[in-house]
Amino acid sequence: WTAPFRDAQLDDAKASAVAVQSDGKILVGGSYEPNRGMYRGDAWRAVLARLNPDGSLDQGFRSENAPPGKVQLRRPFWREFRTIALQKTKIVVAGEAGFVARLNANGTLDRTFAGGRGSLSVPPLPKNRRRFTRLAGVTDLLVARSGRIFAAGYANGRFLLARLHPNGTFDRRFGSQGMVRVDASRRRGC
Repeated sequence: WTAPFRDAQLDDAKASAVAVQSDGKILVGGSYEPNRGMYRGDAWRAVLARLNPDGSLDQGFRSENAPPGKVQLRRPFWREFRTIALQKTKIVVAGEAGFVARLNANGTLDRTFAGGRGSLSVPPLPKNRRRFTRLAGVTDLLVARSGRIFAAGYANGRFLLARLHPNGTFDRRFGSQGMVRVDASRRRGC
């Protein structure tokens, strides 16, 4: 079922994450590729749609420059929403290139998150971003009862788990600077 992603401007799309809000509204996240069939490098873009309980697009949910019912966060290397978690009335999304972002209930970027930026990278992006983004991603999110956010994924061939405070800053008391890296290919530890 691809109805929320298909329209005249979108040529190819895939859904990879779903969450149901307490009011019954459904969030579906994934990516789309404009101009399918025409190679444009890294053309995939992250998109999130919200449906009413009856399956229609929620017209009150949108980001700047996106059609009603959809959120498109246009940042370098953000090609796919891979996971969605709910934090009270906020929506936490994450995906390729290790991005984690928090949205307000209406779909706009929450500027009270991550020191006013609304998003952050797990792990923080190095100077050579292009090489790194092909090797990193957040694949799962969990919001604990305390409000802390756990972001699980991978970076440079290692498992990665980050713990964030509810406001989107790294919990420096966890692991090394808020992150734990595990080399899964070796017999010994982290």
